[in-house]
Amino acid sequence: MRLHSVDENAVADIAPILGFLRDLQRRFETAVLLVHHARKGGAMRPGQALRGSSELHAWGDSNLYLRRRGRQTLMSVEHRAARGLEDIEIELTQEDGQEPCFRLRQPPPAGTAPRPETPEERVLKALAEAQAPLSRRQVRERAATRNKTVGAILKKLVGEQQVQHDAEGRYSIAASQSEKAATAANGSHPDAAR
Repeated sequence: MRLHSVDENAVADIAPILGFLRDLQRRFETAVLLVHHARKGGAMRPGQALRGSSELHAWGDSNLYLRRRGRQTLMSVEHRAARGLEDIEIELTQEDGQEPCFRLRQPPPAGTAPRPETPEERVLKALAEAQAPLSRRQVRERAATRNKTVGAILKKLVGEQQVQHDAEGRYSIAASQSEKAATAANGSHPDAAR
């Protein structure tokens, strides 16, 4: 706002500014870094929480989002032409009189890549992290999974009594499964202790 004084919520106002930045990028064959901030309150995907017009979210080729979860600082990554990464925990640090900088809080061991979550794990994680029962659409958005896949997974999980389906059509973790799901959502396999 302080740089351009236009209405960030109006596509007609913000689009010319973003067009100018894209023109600079192409003309000088360089990267353009746009720093913006999010609204207070959560959103399903970090880009949906950006203040103002959705043009700001759509403009970026690669988007990095920092957010707090309790005492953690998490970085989420979205790319226009590639799959994003899982959340990365980072910390602000300052060593030996150097300038403050962000670094990985727990860097992964060299040569190992984390196993991607299965769609079923993403559905269970979405339900475990929810504060209230979710509709199928909300589960699909939070799990970032196709609607047909979410439907099949929810049907299977309800049949296995891992998930409850209430009269209003909303889903939640079954009471007996809530502890297991919370453990799985925190990154450890629920059967690891066996």
